Amino acid sequence: MRWKSAAGRIFQCSVNLIAQSADEVGVVSVAVVESSPVSVSPSRLIAYLKSDAGKKALRYATVSGIAIVVSQMVIAVTYGGLHTSKTVAQTSAVILSTIPSYFLNRRWVWSRSGKSSASREIIPFWVISIVQFAISLAAVNWLGSWMERHVDSHLMRTVWLQTIVLAIYGVMWVGKFAFFNKVLFVDRKAPAVS
Repeated sequence: MRWKSAAGRIFQCSVNLIAQSADEVGVVSVAVVESSPVSVSPSRLIAYLKSDAGKKALRYATVSGIAIVVSQMVIAVTYGGLHTSKTVAQTSAVILSTIPSYFLNRRWVWSRSGKSSASREIIPFWVISIVQFAISLAAVNWLGSWMERHVDSHLMRTVWLQTIVLAIYGVMWVGKFAFFNKVLFVDRKAPAVS
């Protein structure tokens, strides 16, 4: 039961970070409660995308799109073409998409240069990737069992596998952005802003 309350606190912290980030640039008006509505007008969205924070979010979305393409291609080749297990396909996809994702996020999205810090950047990034991988693997195995009993076509099972992975990663995408933006890739040398 402790993991549920810890997961709830992590989720609420992510929601708070996202709301704070969005509110700082005036994109959305969010009252952080469990089922708060978020309203975004087209003019505010355009203004946000022109801001530094919006440009960063757009670069993050682009890097995520690249990682998705790499991941989906790896799953298609390993599971769909080579008929490996779901676990091998998913593991290969995570490894081969996380490496370019780390470097593109670090250098292009958050403009970090120089040597990476193992304890402040590399390990936390991989821990997040491993947690995300564990969640998606559990979902893939659980739903994959159902899929193998009910879907005869290997092509359709491959499509289902790709859809499951995409859905899991999509759900976690926003929380990762907030964590990367407020914790992982924060400029620790910059003076604190009150």
